[in-house]
Amino acid sequence: MKKYLFPLICFLTLFVSCGDDLPTAYEERYVIEAFVIGGEPISDIRIVRTYPINTPFDYSQALVRDAEVIISDTLGNSFRLEIAAEGEEGYYFPDSTYLVQTNMDYTLNVKFADNKTATGKASVPDTFSWVEKAPDFIYYPTDSQIDTAVVDISWTGEGGFYLLESKALDTLEYGIYLDPPTDTMNMRVPNPFRDERAYDNTTTWGLLPTNESVVIWGALRWYGLHEVSIFRSDFNMLRWFLQARGSQQYNDLLNTIEGDAIGCFGGASVIRDTSVFLFPVE
Repeated sequence: MKKYLFPLICFLTLFVSCGDDLPTAYEERYVIEAFVIGGEPISDIRIVRTYPINTPFDYSQALVRDAEVIISDTLGNSFRLEIAAEGEEGYYFPDSTYLVQTNMDYTLNVKFADNKTATGKASVPDTFSWVEKAPDFIYYPTDSQIDTAVVDISWTGEGGFYLLESKALDTLEYGIYLDPPTDTMNMRVPNPFRDERAYDNTTTWGLLPTNESVVIWGALRWYGLHEVSIFRSDFNMLRWFLQARGSQQYNDLLNTIEGDAIGCFGGASVIRDTSVFLFPVE
């Protein structure tokens, strides 16, 4: 799961001063962001260290690459993770043929080079499935208020909250996904209220208190191929969403890591689908 790391990492510092002129003293902390997703390999387990608020944040330097990271399940299996190659992110289990099991609890154990330790527990809910998928090709409406612009999606399950992730898979090509293919390049979805920097993020998240939704046109940033994922998460991943994607600031009540670190270890089952969002037809 890419680009999900807490946006507050740059300033997750614990000030130890009281009445000082400059808040430069802080306690370095480890921050964990880890998820086990049913039916997928164990990967992208991220561990970083915090930075002082007066120091430019460098993710490559903040990334902890020398920790001992082990994930185990309730059946007694243990998975020793390795750090990804330089320039890549996170820890992963080298045997990609192993897929996270649903209806399973997992435990994360981390030992840092300075002998500090951290643990977390996650649950992977049962599988679920699509009831109604979005069409393979969807025209972006010239008027998003008209009835013909409504596109419904739904899935099995009742009650609880679901997390929705919409990801633009290709922001350069457009025509290669058409039939027949063309050489048309991709374009941004215009929005006069959107900051230019918003287009740097190709992923949009949402929280759904039901097992159905409509396509929210205003959330789309790019035309072209998109992947839509619905997560049935455990309470830990839900709390991560409320913190990292909602309030965007650290709240100790939403922390799910114990020991010498803060952050989240959560689990989810997921369904995914792809659609191509086409230029509107005048």
